[in-house]
Amino acid sequence: MSTAAKAVSPPAKGRIIQASPRWVEMDSEQPLIGIIDDDLSMREALEGLISSFEFATATFASAREFLEADPPPSLACLVLDVQMPGMNGLDLQAALIEARRAVPIIFVTSFDDASIRTRALAAGAQCVLGKLVYRDELIRHIKLALSGGTRAD
Repeated sequence: MSTAAKAVSPPAKGRIIQASPRWVEMDSEQPLIGIIDDDLSMREALEGLISSFEFATATFASAREFLEADPPPSLACLVLDVQMPGMNGLDLQAALIEARRAVPIIFVTSFDDASIRTRALAAGAQCVLGKLVYRDELIRHIKLALSGGTRAD
């Protein structure tokens, strides 16, 4: 498994480390947020932002890496890129629904396309945000997803 699939090192309270092929929880009191984006700088920025709000995080460079890591039932939410090589974010969403492992998904995309937005939301996504993600907006959507609240577009 590539190093891109590992969460931030060294693990600290509230963080998750991934031990191939299982996940090792460091602090089960914190909600686990998965971050999947093929852009390393975006993954790192999202991880830093989300973990600064005391959420546990795990990052992945692709949908395939995420699936191969066998996500735990404790996964509370995904922040997921739409456009990625190989399996894209919408395909991952469909695969999770088909496997009955759906979790709240917050999509991020550089391409604000109405058809992508419609497809993601119709399949149950929490929201679709542009890649110029504003801190407060992202955290608000994560908290809404974790509370089981309805979507706020």
